[in-house]
Amino acid sequence: MKKVTTRVVLEGEERSIEEQRTRHEPLHTARPERITVVLETVDSDGAVEHVCIPADVAFGDDEVSWPEDVGVLITEKSNITPDELADLMYDAYFYPSEDCEADSYETQQDDYRQAAQSKALELLASAEEAMVSNVRTAVQRWVLPHLRRGRDATIRIHGDKPIEITIEPAESENATA
Repeated sequence: MKKVTTRVVLEGEERSIEEQRTRHEPLHTARPERITVVLETVDSDGAVEHVCIPADVAFGDDEVSWPEDVGVLITEKSNITPDELADLMYDAYFYPSEDCEADSYETQQDDYRQAAQSKALELLASAEEAMVSNVRTAVQRWVLPHLRRGRDATIRIHGDKPIEITIEPAESENATA
């Protein structure tokens, strides 16, 4: 294989992701009409052949670290799910920091997966679903470890008002009492 090029048709105009990168103008998140990966091969005779492979997803950047900075290109007719897209972003870009002051590998991994899931939900579902997912993850990560077994908690957040928290015996225990 001699060369790989990813071509995107966006707003009727064909662009090469690689050319955009060399001009330091990476393609940002968008929903192109078409994505094609072009493999250029040279056989033993020196003849050049192009193999075109349609794709549903491509990334506009090659060296980005955090999901919100990734330029994600997803064709308009793609059936990719938010979970699949989040996994792709994780596999393509996650690299843990080895800095001595960085969080543990597991924490970095969890944070990255949540950020990728949030971006995927925002792109493929809605900003509202991304927000719900972020709040749910925060509660699971930071609140549940402090809630004793056999207890239910209700948390109400009303804009700028103080947060209301009610903790009581679990409903299943009330039903048996």
